[in-house]
Amino acid sequence: MKLSPAEVQGAFLRVRAGGRAYALPIGHVHSVFRVGAVTRVPLAPAWLAGLTNMRSLIMPVVCLARRFDPAAAICGAGALAVVTGLEADAFALAVDDAEAVIAASPANLLDTPIHMDFEHAALTLGALRTGSTIIPVLDVPKIFDARRPVEPRRERPNEEAGAEHEASSRR
Repeated sequence: MKLSPAEVQGAFLRVRAGGRAYALPIGHVHSVFRVGAVTRVPLAPAWLAGLTNMRSLIMPVVCLARRFDPAAAICGAGALAVVTGLEADAFALAVDDAEAVIAASPANLLDTPIHMDFEHAALTLGALRTGSTIIPVLDVPKIFDARRPVEPRRERPNEEAGAEHEASSRR
């Protein structure tokens, strides 16, 4: 999908998580803060660090590094976080660093590269060229969406026939 200048409002916040750079459309960024105490949420996805209180607003904290790498350390108190959304829809995206605001021209907005791994590609809007580097532009609402489509179980070609044969031979 090609990013439109209207979507990005002309700028991105470049963040770093798990050793990788990512770009967040500036229209999704409301503030940056240090996470206070984090309360774990039972049965939550592994990338959801928990809930935190920011100026009397309780919000979920998503660990960006862990969103893409389940083996990454979970983010917790003291982590740097970018607040996206407003009030009831506010989320904190925990990152290693918020590096810079990058101005973007339409010529630097790219489609998602075809060589990008599926997990990254599914959570991006496209890419941003900055000098000789291409940075994935995150689709912020998808980052926080815990719902995943469930793929139907694929039967092996002879699995059903074998099961029917076993059942009939037991009779």
